[in-house]
Amino acid sequence: AMELVAAAKMRKAVESALNTRNYHDLAWGIVDRLINSQLWFDSNSMVKRFFEEQKEIKKSTLIVFSSNRGLCGAFNSNIIKLVIAYIKEHGKENVELITVGTRGAGTLTALGNNIELAYSKDDTAIDDASVRDIANHIHRNFRKGICRQTESSERRGRL
Repeated sequence: AMELVAAAKMRKAVESALNTRNYHDLAWGIVDRLINSQLWFDSNSMVKRFFEEQKEIKKSTLIVFSSNRGLCGAFNSNIIKLVIAYIKEHGKENVELITVGTRGAGTLTALGNNIELAYSKDDTAIDDASVRDIANHIHRNFRKGICRQTESSERRGRL
């Protein structure tokens, strides 16, 4: 009986993963078109400006991805440790937090951090609806000059 339940759960997980292929292809297509477009080379382009380091940094935005539940080893605790270290380094008032996943939101709130936006994590991303609010918020703040993009994991080696 347990084997049948496990097989059914596995089929459902595989089906959910396969349903995200269209979203994946669309997202990579957008990135590919941006890289190959003239907008990338135009010095006044918002696309190019988004990827350049800003001289005056007002605030950093961290998007913290965690799980909705436990049972994932040290995944959540390691993410929280990195976020706390970043906040200590840059100051609470200079870091805006957006959380995706209830574990990260709960822990960061319990530690006294203010969270701008909090979302539970969807297990699968079939379309852009699950990230549209976050993307709009970040884009709005970037255009206003309020927040800058944070360094990627390859550039910082940490987050």
